[in-house]
This record gives sequence, C-alpha cells and structure tokens, in this order.
Amino acid sequence: MFWKEIRGVLRGLRKNLGFTTLTVGILALGMGASIAVFSIINSVLLKPLPFPDPDRMFTVWDVPPPQMKLGFDEVPLHGREFQFIASDTRAFRYVAAFLSDQFNLNGATDAERVDGVRASADFFKVLGIQPQSGRTFLAEEDHPGSEHEVVVGYGLWRRRFASDPALVGKTIRLNSEAYTVIGVMPEGFTFPRGAEMPKSFQFPMQAELWVPLALPAMPRGPSELALIARSRAGISTEQARTDLLRVNRTWVEQDPRWKGSNFKLTPLRVQVEGDAKPRLLMVGGAVLFVLLITCGNVSNLLLTRSLGRIKDFAVRAALGARRVDLIRQLLVESLLLALLGTSVGLLLSAVIVDVVKKLFSPYIPRLNDAHLDLSVIMFATGLAFFVGILFGVFPALQMSSSNLIDYLKSREQKYSGQSVRSFRSMLVAGQIALSLVLVIGAGLLVRSFIDLLKADPGFQSSHLTTMEVTLPAAKYSDPVTMATMYQRILERLPAVPGVQSAAVVKPLPMGGMQEETVFTINGRPPVRPEDLPLASYTIVSPDFFNTANVPLRGRAFTDADDANSPLVVIISQAMAREFWPGEDPVGHLMSLPDPRWQNMTIVGVVGDVKKFALSDSPGPEMYVPYKQKPYPSMLTMSFVLRTNRDSLALTNELEQAVKSVDPELPVANVQPMDELVSRSMSPQKLSASVLGAFSVVALILAVVGIYGVISYMVNERNHEIGVRIALGAQKCDVLRLVFSQATRLVAAGLGLGFVAALSLTRMLTSFVFGIKAADPLTFSVAPLALLMAASLAIYIPARRASGIDPMDTLRNE
Repeated sequence: MFWKEIRGVLRGLRKNLGFTTLTVGILALGMGASIAVFSIINSVLLKPLPFPDPDRMFTVWDVPPPQMKLGFDEVPLHGREFQFIASDTRAFRYVAAFLSDQFNLNGATDAERVDGVRASADFFKVLGIQPQSGRTFLAEEDHPGSEHEVVVGYGLWRRRFASDPALVGKTIRLNSEAYTVIGVMPEGFTFPRGAEMPKSFQFPMQAELWVPLALPAMPRGPSELALIARSRAGISTEQARTDLLRVNRTWVEQDPRWKGSNFKLTPLRVQVEGDAKPRLLMVGGAVLFVLLITCGNVSNLLLTRSLGRIKDFAVRAALGARRVDLIRQLLVESLLLALLGTSVGLLLSAVIVDVVKKLFSPYIPRLNDAHLDLSVIMFATGLAFFVGILFGVFPALQMSSSNLIDYLKSREQKYSGQSVRSFRSMLVAGQIALSLVLVIGAGLLVRSFIDLLKADPGFQSSHLTTMEVTLPAAKYSDPVTMATMYQRILERLPAVPGVQSAAVVKPLPMGGMQEETVFTINGRPPVRPEDLPLASYTIVSPDFFNTANVPLRGRAFTDADDANSPLVVIISQAMAREFWPGEDPVGHLMSLPDPRWQNMTIVGVVGDVKKFALSDSPGPEMYVPYKQKPYPSMLTMSFVLRTNRDSLALTNELEQAVKSVDPELPVANVQPMDELVSRSMSPQKLSASVLGAFSVVALILAVVGIYGVISYMVNERNHEIGVRIALGAQKCDVLRLVFSQATRLVAAGLGLGFVAALSLTRMLTSFVFGIKAADPLTFSVAPLALLMAASLAIYIPARRASGIDPMDTLRNE
C-alpha cells in the first residue's frame, strides 16, 4: 500500500514538471547551502582532533602584563620558562616546545626552501602520532651538537623524494649541513599549521619537516617558543590549569625578574578553532535563516498545489477516504520533494565546499578536511526528513480537514478558509523578516569590507614585490657575515630588469609576525622592570622606507649607519604620540635591555605600518638598521622590491640574481605585496561573501513567496475585481486595491525584521570595521531595497488583475 502511494505521488510529480522543477530547485538552494555549511562546521568544529585523547592536549602561552598593549594575549615563551615548566609540572605527562624555521633543502643540482619546525624530544609523544616508517627524536638527540636528525613529512617525501621507501637512514642536506632522515610521518599529519596558531606567532601554512630543537642548558635570546602539553590520565582541565598557576608562582618566586609573567593554558581544540569559530557560527545562523525561508516558500507552493487539487481530495473524502490517508499522501509528496531537493543540494554543496576550500583553506583550520563523508550524508538525510515534515505538515492538515464535503455542496466550489489565508500571510511576513535580517547583516559586512579595502596599511603596496631568503647557519654563523651577504644581494637586485629599488626587512609588513622588546627613555626616572614600556622592533636596510613609500620625517638610515657609527633608531608615529606627546622625539635617546643597544639616537619618525591586518591599530614600533648591530635572528630575511613588472615574471631572474651571489641560496615566497594585504582580509572576505550570497538567495526566495501569495490573493478575488471594473473602477483603482492589501503584509514583515535585526546585529560588533553594528545607512538602504523588490513582485499580479475583462466575469456568473 505504501509503495503504491509513492508510485502515485511520483506520477503526479511527473505530470506537473513545472511545479516539481521549481520546488526541487528552491529546495536544492536551501539544502545545498545548509549541507555545505554543515560540512565545513563539522570539519572545523565538530570532528575530533586527529590525535589520541585530544581532550588531554593543551597549548601553553605567556600572557603579557596589562600595560603591554599588544593587541593579543598569547605570546611565545622563553627557553628557560619551557625548561622550568617541563621539570616542575605535576599535571602533565609530556611537555614539548617548538618553533617554526625555514630550511634550504640542497639537492644535487638545485636548492629548495622548505618550511619546517624545530621541536623538543617529547613533541611527537605529546601528539601521540607515530611515523609511517622509522622513528621520531630520542632525548639524547635534543642537545646542541647532536641535533642533525630530521623527520620528513608525507608530502615532502612524495614530492621531493619520489616516495622512496628506503629514505629512512639516508642523509640529506639542510642549510648546507648533513641530516639523517630518521622517520617519515603519515599522510595528513601537518602539525602545526599557521591557521591553528595565534596571530602573534608566524607558522607555515604546512610544515614539511621536523628537526630537534636542541636548546642549550641555559637558553638565551628572545622568547619565541610555543608549548604543547599532554596531561596525565585522570587530570581535568581545571586541575591542569591549577597546577600551571602553581608552577607560575614558583617560577616568579625563584626569579623575580620574571614578575608579571603569567602562563595561560588553552585546550588544543580551542586553540585550533581560534577566530574561525565565531565566524562559522555566524555563517551557520545565516544558513538557518535561508533554510527557514526555503521551507516557507515550499510550504506556500505545496499549499497552492493542494488548493488546485481540492476537488480531488473532496471526492476521495466523499467516497470514504480517511483523513489520515489524505495526510499520509500529502506528507509522502512533501518528503519525496525534500529528498529530491536534497539529492540535488548534495551535488551543489560539493561545489560550494570545493570553492570555499580553494579560496580560504590557508586561513581556516582543518578546512581541507571538509568533504561529503558519511556524517554529512546522514545529516543531509535527516535534514531532508525534517524539512519535508516542516513544510508539508500544515498543507497536509489543512487539505485533509473535515469541511471537504462542504466544498462539494458549495455553489462556487472555492476553498478559501481564513486559516489558509492567515497561514500564507504569516509565512510571507516571516520570509520578509528573515530576509531583511540577512540583507542588513550582509550589508554591514560588505560595507565594513569596503571600508577595510580603503584602509591605509602604512605603505604603498601596489608594484611592490616580496621574497624571502634563508641563510644556512653553517655558512653564516656570524651576524656580520649575514649582513654582508644581504648587502651583496641588495647590490645585485637593482640590475634585474623591472626592479627600481630593493630593501631587506624583518618582520615583513602584513606578514603576520611581530617582535617586541622593552625599552627605556634616557633622562626619565627609572621604573620597575614589569612596568617598562614595550614596542615592536623591525630590522631594515636604509632604502626600506623609500622602497615601501612609508612617509618619513627626519632622516632615513644610510650605509654609514654601521657597526662603527653611533647607534640610531627611527620610531613610528604611534610610538611618538604615546611616549613623547606634544614634543618632537627626534634627537632624544633611548636604550634597550641588550647592552649592545644603549643610547640610541632617534633620527626620524615614520608613519604607522600594519603588521597583521588592515583592521589593526598599530602600536609603538621602532626600526633599527640591519648593519649596525646585526641580530642572530637575521638568518631569514624578507626583501621588498619596487618594480614595474609582474611578480611572477620576475621570479626566475630574482632567483638567478641571488644565486649569482651564493648558488646554494634558494628564493622563496615571491609574491606581490597586494596579495599579502588581500590575504590579511580573508576572514572578512569570507564573512561578507557568504552572507552576501545568502542574502541574495533569501531576497530571491522572499520575492518568489510574495509573488505567489499575491497571485493567489488576486485569483481568489477575480470575481470581485471584475465586478468592480464593471461598475466603473479604473486600472489605478485595481492597482491601489491590490497594493494596499499586499503592502500591509510587506510592512508587517519589514517591521518585524527591522526589530529583529536591531537585536541580532549587535553580535556582529566584533566583525565590522569602520562602522557601527547599528549603521544608519545600512538600516535605511536594506529595507528600501527589499521594499523595491517586493513592489516588483506585487506589481506583476496587480497589473494582471487590472486587465481582467468584466464581461468574462459576468458571463461566468
């Protein structure tokens, strides 16, 4: 019996292909968007991390004191902090430190720059991942002088070593030194990835090799370590956090110089989700609105179709069909339509997910893992049954009501119950309200994104090309030798056709990295160590400000600013405003904790340059000349080049220019600066584009819904309108009649949507830039746009009503 009903419903759907195609198409839009968003949320937020017992895994960071206004609260730790935490903790079984690094992989004929990680011996024990072949680090290999072992990633093994099964045990050359391959990691292992780490830390999008960290017994140098830990079995998160606080207190008690240091424990899942979670939840809420609008539209279509078959239902009822039989038939029809729409929606969702992965996978953690797996298909199936019942239940109940027999007895044989009209009006008003919320939300994000495009990064990014060069420590162990090599490269680059000027810089503007230091201002009263002011510092060559077109007041660095000349520094406008308010800082002296950087003369003030994103507010920053007191951290430096040619066209010639100085030096990450700037806006671009697309879909569906309801209302009143025309009503009178009734419906939806938008858009405060969440312009234009679209949907049936022939109406009477 059930299969017979299914076959009957399918025959009916085939006979009315126009209705079936329209309904399935609407459902495919709503379901496809919903399935795609679920697939992404499932991959990023719901799936367990690919490690054993991931709930026992944490990251550990330093929290800067409140007076250090960095814009973030997770900063790297010092080597001594790591060693103390690892030795004093009671809650963690393993604690490991790691940092990103770049390696020149030297082959027989060429060299390739590879992104990698330096990690302590327990790194892989914390993660609980075993290599597919070989082994990971031993404790005795994690010491200076014994760290020439490497674990190779699966992608690098496939790409560079042609999946050599005998690679383990062989020697490869990294940074001009011999390393023994001791293991190859399994496919899919890429920890850590840049998208999963705090913005205060620069990690590669995908690490391809791992070497021992090899910290000395008494580490020196800057704080640059990330920590990851695995708790002991049975230890809760709160117990682990309490133990870390105890370690922190002991650490400060033993060495008061670290007063103000605060350790922060973050569950690894929270760390990985990062800033992506609130944006994805926002997108999930938006797609829920689209799905509800879709259900409302299809429910209206089903109701219209059912009203066209009211006579069939009435005859069946008169012949003894039970109400439950009619309800079952209509619900089967709605469920079949939902399944058909979901099937097409699955195909559409696969396309959507693929597009999102191509555009945003480097910036959203675990997005590459999103695909139509069994859990997504099960979700789609469950959603199909849910929405099938949701949009089908009212038409089924209404069309199976007990007054069907009265329909056969009536002279006009029209079914126009007040409940049907009210329900349809309620659906359309709801669709308008939901659509308005989406249009306003999308308008806010699009306006914010446009304002972001206009934001000044602090330099001229057009016609600016960037690249990176990594010097092998074995050949360039002395900082002075590093500076000399960079100077030689800088002398060669202007000879490349199309290169107008060149400079070196670290860290690169908009490169997602920042280095900070405390400082003192000469002549001012001393302060406690924990109250020392903080500023970021950047190493540059003399021509950097000219090449990047950064505005400068005072003098720039020159080649004469070397190790034998008085120390000089250039500061940013933000630093000048904060520490020299109302006075000219040029000529003043400042000092750093490092004895090499005492009594630095401020020789210039430059514009504020953004480090992470266009939405940032730059803090205090100082610039030091790269040749004056070269830093050991200068092993990897970025070059910026003012060019009049395309960056990709320059790649080969830039590589040859560098190799003419040292044949073993590869060039990496040749790209236009505009690309870096654009990449920094990826989260805002994702939000604006997704909500923009959803708002367009919602607007179209709302217009279709309005058109359908107004058309039905006009058809219901054909006789009345014909009589009015026969009695002398003009076309404008008929248009006014239809518009007056429809406008009340639209106004109710707009009013409800406006109030809802005022409440809901407050949650967008952290996502907008340059405007308020209650932006008056957006809240004015969005309702007007929706009103214009609704007017078009109303005008078409209204014009058709004004053209009714009164003679036809009277003849039918």
